[in-house]
Amino acid sequence: MNIIKKLTFVLTAITVSSSLAIAQLNPPEESFEAPKVEYSPFVEDHFPTRVLWGDTHLHTSWSVDAGFLGATLGPESAYQASMGQAVTSKSGFEFKLIRPLDFVVVADHAESFGLLDFIARSDPLVLKIPLGKQLHDLVKGGKGFEAFQLIIQNAADGRGVSSPEMMRSVWERATALAEKYNKPGVFTAMIGYEYSPHPAGNNLHRVVIFRDDKDWADQVLPYSSFDSNNPEDLWTYMAGYEEKTGGRILATAHNGNLSNGMMFDTKT
Repeated sequence: MNIIKKLTFVLTAITVSSSLAIAQLNPPEESFEAPKVEYSPFVEDHFPTRVLWGDTHLHTSWSVDAGFLGATLGPESAYQASMGQAVTSKSGFEFKLIRPLDFVVVADHAESFGLLDFIARSDPLVLKIPLGKQLHDLVKGGKGFEAFQLIIQNAADGRGVSSPEMMRSVWERATALAEKYNKPGVFTAMIGYEYSPHPAGNNLHRVVIFRDDKDWADQVLPYSSFDSNNPEDLWTYMAGYEEKTGGRILATAHNGNLSNGMMFDTKT
């Protein structure tokens, strides 16, 4: 067999082998069964498909950083604005959302909660605390920024203007407002506040959100960084709330980029 015949034989063998392989990979069309019509269960409509929009970190004048730097609108105005109603700002301009929110958490800082409101009313509860009286006199004297600087100086040392009586008073007012504006199926006003520790200048703030209504939330008081700078103590408080009431509570972290890596520490 000369070289040409040998090459012809090899090529013929390869062609036959390839044809057999292709035939095995591609059987005759009549041997296929029609595929069954199957759909992912997720295309069915037995689960929520409506997107809801809201804000879980809304401050008002009841937060010292907002109130002492010029904010004048309190929680009631915050709920009204969130629902799409028009409100008038301190500057005199009307504010109205193009699209109302579906839910909101008015999350004022637990530290010195509602202080400016206590001062505005010259409430005896704030006047009997020396630092509270000092801040009251500064604000009434038109020195709000100086008052804010004093608050920051004391906060750095873990001090603020608060007492169990003040906290109970402002908390029950806050939960009552959330209850007032909560409209099931239309607008959800979730009870909440912000726990705001700042150890060594590192932000470890959490927004604490209650699933429950006023009757449950009023069984406790907000836990603040004046109680502890350690978020694990906050979680102990939360577990205690759930055990005591049978309710549910959630803490969400925010501004972790300002925590110097502490917000999601791998060891604690």
